[in-house]
Amino acid sequence: MNGSREQLEALYEISLAIGRGTTLRATVERALSAYVEQLDCTGGAVLEHHASDDTYQLVTAMPATPEPGNALSTGIDRLHGLAPDQQFPVRGRSDEGGSYCLMALPSFGALVLAGREGTFDDQLVASLSAVNEKLAENCRGMRSESSLREDRNRFEAVFETIQEPVVHTVFRDGEPIVERVNAAFEETFGFPASQVVGRNLNDLIVPDDERARDEAESLDEYARDGRTMTREVRRKTADGMGTFLFRGAPIEAGDAHEHVAMYVDVTDEKARQRRLEQLYDETERIFTANNREAVCRRALTAAEELVGDSIVALHLYDRSQEALVPVAVNEKVNSELEGEPGPYTDRDTIVWQAYDSDEPVMIGDTASYDGRLPDGSMAVRSLIVLPLGRHGVFMVSSLDPDAFDEVDFDFLRLLATLVETALDRTQRAEGLEEIQAVTRETLEADTHEEVAEAVLSRIPNVLDMPLSAIWEYDAGQDALVPLAVTEKAQLLFEEIPTYTDDGSIAWRAFQDKEIRLVPDLDDHDDVYNEDSIIGSELVVPIGEFGVLISGSTYTDSFGEPERRLLETLSANVETTMRLTSRRRELELLDQVLARILRHNIRNVLTIIQGFAREIQQEGNAEVAANAQRIIDRSASLQSTAEHARDIRHIVTNWDRREELSLPEVVDDIVMQIQSEYPAAHVTTNIEGEPSVLVHPNFPVAIHHLVENGIEHGATDATPRIEISVSQNDDHVVLEVTDNGPGIPDHEVDVLDRHGESALEHGSGAGLWIVDRVVDYSDATLAFERNGEGTVARIEFNT
Repeated sequence: MNGSREQLEALYEISLAIGRGTTLRATVERALSAYVEQLDCTGGAVLEHHASDDTYQLVTAMPATPEPGNALSTGIDRLHGLAPDQQFPVRGRSDEGGSYCLMALPSFGALVLAGREGTFDDQLVASLSAVNEKLAENCRGMRSESSLREDRNRFEAVFETIQEPVVHTVFRDGEPIVERVNAAFEETFGFPASQVVGRNLNDLIVPDDERARDEAESLDEYARDGRTMTREVRRKTADGMGTFLFRGAPIEAGDAHEHVAMYVDVTDEKARQRRLEQLYDETERIFTANNREAVCRRALTAAEELVGDSIVALHLYDRSQEALVPVAVNEKVNSELEGEPGPYTDRDTIVWQAYDSDEPVMIGDTASYDGRLPDGSMAVRSLIVLPLGRHGVFMVSSLDPDAFDEVDFDFLRLLATLVETALDRTQRAEGLEEIQAVTRETLEADTHEEVAEAVLSRIPNVLDMPLSAIWEYDAGQDALVPLAVTEKAQLLFEEIPTYTDDGSIAWRAFQDKEIRLVPDLDDHDDVYNEDSIIGSELVVPIGEFGVLISGSTYTDSFGEPERRLLETLSANVETTMRLTSRRRELELLDQVLARILRHNIRNVLTIIQGFAREIQQEGNAEVAANAQRIIDRSASLQSTAEHARDIRHIVTNWDRREELSLPEVVDDIVMQIQSEYPAAHVTTNIEGEPSVLVHPNFPVAIHHLVENGIEHGATDATPRIEISVSQNDDHVVLEVTDNGPGIPDHEVDVLDRHGESALEHGSGAGLWIVDRVVDYSDATLAFERNGEGTVARIEFNT
């Protein structure tokens, strides 16, 4: 373009052509036509920039379809390939010889112009910036208006089709005046559109209390400020009062404050939330119950909280009665029915069907129900039966038909699941506690039969397994022979079978050392007796000792909780039987050793000593000395045998305690010592008559202590022993004082050794016995020297 005058005229004409058309495209086409004509361009295009993905989209081009490879097409391609930080303007040439220029349309997009070589010099491009800004401003305005129109059109469509109540208001003199409402608003709040348009919205639906009015004014203030908001509110409805989630947003409408609000009805949801909170609180109480009866009572309270004025009862399965037995019922059971229901034994009723199938049942009207109802339920019109796993059933009913809805049903099913979990926990806790008690009792048994009888005397009540028996493996017969049975099993069966290698369930469980849970014996070909009245059973091996079997006359009577409990019990029984066997073996060994120590060795040593004395009398001095050594060694060996018996008895009875009177113990010991050591001088000094809880061998230990004082007493004087007993509020003290030089160090060292080493050290073994018995008696032993001899002090805490 030649001359600044021509350039100014062209810019003027372009500026005149820039204005808003009916659409964005029309606005751009008119302006682009002026650019191409006034600047003598070969083509041009306007593209809109989309910041979301940093791309350009063509609004219009002249010509509409640029030829590939020409300057306009090359310029558009260049625009699409620009880096995000590329600055405008951008100029270039096409392969065909034309040039192009890319210029910014601020906050809208870009203008692409194509022309001959040299068309777009710096002066022209700089002068176009003002008209480009004008074109961009018009494009932005058109795009905004277009978006608003689209938004309004969408709003109109949504307003009429949305399922929630919606209201459009305009604020006039600070009040929300209704412009329009949708059909859902009319239905929910009970006002036709003709009665609400032009009226204050708050006067129509806001409750009359001060709090609700203040809340509505706060929402109006938010709306006038053009802010969106979400809040839970209470509003008057056609049915009374409801809770809504209020969601409001402003509408751009010039200077007017327009607002649209939607009311999402959450009345049922809030009621559900409150019931969930109630259920949560009740669940906490249920899970803190420490026994099944307490769980059922608290579940009863929870059901009353959830469904209100209803008849509620919980029945637990009792194998001893083979019935669903009532454990907890509310007051309405007695007041509205014919007294408290008895155990349910009829398995054809809906109660047993729900229990057996583990499927909950809701009957809206029992009058039209075709199945069988339990006795005593004829007055009930609505009934819900909820199984509690293998524990029992939870029944909720009403005298009115259709008293419960699906929400009630859902909440009660959730409660039943929680109760079942709590019953699982308490059943296992109670069962384990009782198993521990049974195990402690069996530890006192001397034979396997006594172990089995102790177990079977408890599990009918403890684990609700009245039909149980224990079989012991007899290697001689290669068979499982009955060892003990429960009382009910003994009454029910004329003869308890013996199982051999016959492929029976019991034998296979024993051989494989695997638990067998048999829900229905009719489904098994390997049952021992096809005519048995037993419907289901649980077979648990007891290691190599035998099996424990619990049965029921009904099928599916046992589940995983019972399996786990019997598995624990059988493991304890196996351990107890093993201990019993080992104890019997040890007792036999003790008897043999005791006989050897008491009779055989003593008799032989007596004979040896007799021969040694004859040799001593008849031989010379050297022979006599050797004979004396034989006599001394024999006496020492005999003493060792005596000590060994005492040590064996002390250790095997380490955990036994007896309450003994110290004065009586001392008197008995003094009489023994005076008989054994007539030359010794023994005196006593006893205060009061204290008794102490001690090991049964405590008198033996004191005897050794006195004997030790005599044997280590003064060599040049009469052995003197004083035994004293004193007591105060905290302690009882027994002291044995001698007039000797003290205990040799090598014998005191024996106190830190085991019994076998103690036996090697003569009187040191006696000290070891004293120390161990005192320790087993929860007392303390100390030795000290005084001016006249040695004091052994035993102190008891009272």
